Amino acid sequence: MSTWTLIDTETDGFNSPIHVIDIAAQKFEGLEPVGKPFQAFLDHNITIPAEATAVHGYTTSFISKHGRPPGSVYKELRAFVAGDPVSSHYIPFDWNRTLIPELIRLKEPLFGQRGFCTLALARRTLPEHPSHKLDLLRDFYGLACSRPHSALGDVESVVDLLTRIIFPRLASIGFDSLEKVQEFLCLQPLLRCKSLILGLDYEEERRRIIESKEEKRRFEKFLTDVTCGLYPIPSLIIDYNLIEEEPAIQFEGKRFLFTGKMAWGSRATAATIIQERGGMVSDSNTISRELDYLVLGEDAEKGWTALLNGGKLTQAFLKRVKDPTLPLRIVREEDFIAALLNSMNTTLDQIQQLEARIQQLRSQQHQELKDALAAARKTVADLEAQIAAVTGGQAPVAPTRARMTSEEVRSRILKALAAAPEGLGQKAIADQTGVGYQTVIAFMRANGTELQDHRGFEDDAIVASKMDA
Repeated sequence: MSTWTLIDTETDGFNSPIHVIDIAAQKFEGLEPVGKPFQAFLDHNITIPAEATAVHGYTTSFISKHGRPPGSVYKELRAFVAGDPVSSHYIPFDWNRTLIPELIRLKEPLFGQRGFCTLALARRTLPEHPSHKLDLLRDFYGLACSRPHSALGDVESVVDLLTRIIFPRLASIGFDSLEKVQEFLCLQPLLRCKSLILGLDYEEERRRIIESKEEKRRFEKFLTDVTCGLYPIPSLIIDYNLIEEEPAIQFEGKRFLFTGKMAWGSRATAATIIQERGGMVSDSNTISRELDYLVLGEDAEKGWTALLNGGKLTQAFLKRVKDPTLPLRIVREEDFIAALLNSMNTTLDQIQQLEARIQQLRSQQHQELKDALAAARKTVADLEAQIAAVTGGQAPVAPTRARMTSEEVRSRILKALAAAPEGLGQKAIADQTGVGYQTVIAFMRANGTELQDHRGFEDDAIVASKMDA
C-alpha cells in the first residue's frame, strides 16, 4: 500500500524570499491517515510583517519564543516524510514557491517528491461549490480544526475533508484506491469529472454546453444589432412582454423617468405630483440601476410607439433583457395616471378619516369633562349631606371675634395679669383674654413702662427659656 504525506505551511508573506514559520504534516497509507501529525515553528530571526500576522496571528515575538532553528526542524521533517510524495491544499505554493526554495536557500537536503493537489481534487469532486478554498469548505462541512490558519489546524481540516467527504464520494463511483484517485485527477476535461460525480451523460452535457455557447453568441449578436438600431424598439418591448399589465405603482421613495410625449399633460406637472407624494423624477437621459419606473408617454403623434429607436427605450430594453432582476418596471402613461388618481382618492379618504377621528376625540373629551363635572357636583352634595347630618340640619357658622374697644382690651389684659400666680407670656394672655395675639403684642409695646413692674407679665422669650430649663 502506497504512503504519502499531506503538509501545510504558514509563512511571512508571499514575496520572495518566503520564510516558513509554521509547518505541519500528516502521514497517509493509501486513503487512511496513520500515526500522529508533525508540527513545528521555525525561527529565521526575521520580522514578521503585520499583514502576515493579520492572516495567521503569529507575531515576531511569538516565533522568537516558540520557534526552533530551521535546520533542526527540517531534519526531523525529512525523517518524517522520507521519500513520500508530498501533497497539500494548493501544492504550487506550499511545495513549488515555499518549501523547495527554502530548502535550497538554507542549503538543506531535499526530501520527498511533488504529490497531488487536494485543491484540484476538491474542484473535480465537489463541482457544486463555486469556490474550493479551505476556509469556505471548512465552514460548509464543519471540518475539524484546532486553530484556523495554523499549519496543524489546516492539515486537520484537509484530512477531515478527504476522509469524510472526498474519498467516500469517489469510492461511490468506483475510484476507491489511491491509484484510482490519481487516475480521477488526470481526467480531462473537467466536465468528465463533473459528469461522473453528478451522474450526467458526458456527451449530452458537452452538446448542451456547445449549444449554450452558440446561443450566447447569437444573443450577444442580437443585442449588438439592437444597439445599432436594426430592430424597432417598441415592437421588441411588446414582443418580450416588458410592459407590466395593471401595475401596482408606488410613489414614496421611488424614482421615475419619462419617455415620449404625454397625452395627459406636461412632464413638469406630473413631476410635481410625484414629488408631492414622496417620489423622485430623474433628470437624466440614461437608465440607471436606481430607476424604478420608466413611464411611456402615449401622445398619438409623439408618444413612445413613435420612437422607433429612442435612446431611453433602447437602454431600458437592453438592461431588462440582460438582467431580469433589475427593479426597473416599464409602465404605460394610462396606468401611471390611474395610479396618480388613486393616490389622490386615497389621500382624500385619509383626510376624511382623520377629520372623523378628530371629531370622535372631541366628543370623547367633551363627555369626559361632563362626567368629571357631574362627579364633582356629586362629591359636593355628599359633603353637604354629611355636614347636615352632623349639625342637625344647620349649616355651620364660622366663629367670629367681637371687636373690642381699647379700654376693654386694657381691662382684660390687666385682669389676667393680676390673677396670674406667676408670669404670663403674650400668647397665654391672648388665650385667656380672647384678645388677638398681635393685639396683645401691640398693647404691651404701647404700655411697656406701666407693665414692667407688674408681677404677672413675662415676655414669651423668658417663658420659653424657663420651659427649656
